[in-house]
Amino acid sequence: MPPRARVIRFVPALFFRFVVFFAIAGLLPGQCNDLLKIWLPVFVPFQPASIPSPPLLGVLRQAWAALANRHACLSPAERFAPVAHRTGNARWIRKMESTATSSILSFPVRGWRIATPRSMEFHMTKVAVLVGSLRKESFSRKVAKALAALTPNLTFDFLDIGAVSYFNQDLEASPPADWTALRERIAAADAVLFVTAEYNRSVPGVLKNAIDVASRPYGQGALAGKPAAIISTSIGAIGGFGANHHLRQSLCFLNMPVLEQPEAYIGGTSNLFDDAGQLTNEGTRDFLTGFGKAFEQHIARNAKR
Repeated sequence: MPPRARVIRFVPALFFRFVVFFAIAGLLPGQCNDLLKIWLPVFVPFQPASIPSPPLLGVLRQAWAALANRHACLSPAERFAPVAHRTGNARWIRKMESTATSSILSFPVRGWRIATPRSMEFHMTKVAVLVGSLRKESFSRKVAKALAALTPNLTFDFLDIGAVSYFNQDLEASPPADWTALRERIAAADAVLFVTAEYNRSVPGVLKNAIDVASRPYGQGALAGKPAAIISTSIGAIGGFGANHHLRQSLCFLNMPVLEQPEAYIGGTSNLFDDAGQLTNEGTRDFLTGFGKAFEQHIARNAKR
């Protein structure tokens, strides 16, 4: 069928359905919810049990508002997924469900189906942050907070690894509460960010201990397979290069896909912040902004299914 003919058939069908729909709802406003259960499946095919309590106009207004803001409702993993595909003779726009429990409203018109979230709730990608320094005025922590402020599409959960007791295999049968808390918070995250200083050309002991605890039990650790990124810092010019690459070796063993580019070795950290801990160096700000965007894309590509 020529495109023009398809459009001619498409518009009257859509207009007729909505005219009838609104007419029925307008005649009996007091029985709006009952009408939804009886008539709405004709126009919007979903189970009656999932019909919401607001009146018809509120439901439609909510659905179309969600459609207008559909891109904002997608998680990074969905945002970079293919938008549409073809099945048979009909074109189907993919469901834009941002959580496993969200439901949709579907408006079919002669083979076309556009699905939108009925709720504006959506899953924000969560990143667990492990800072390899316990000092109160840690430059590594300031860098991590600056990155979090410059990456609004991710949620950052800063973990207190200083409260994690030393790993001891004798305790694995009945792990301490701090071990369990660390593992659960990492398991709940979609990715992990490591921001660390360098001690003696390697990783600080407190960070290595947290990794050892979170990686157990063997083969079932919370870190396994999660996308990761590393930022190393120092007050010198090298930027913690040694710690960065020692850490990469451990994460490789844990099967964690680590962001490869851009690499982040941030030197001269004592000159990057003001007395309030705010980042003042524009070059570093631009770099962290780009790093955050690259990390978002890296998580989307490597998110655990």
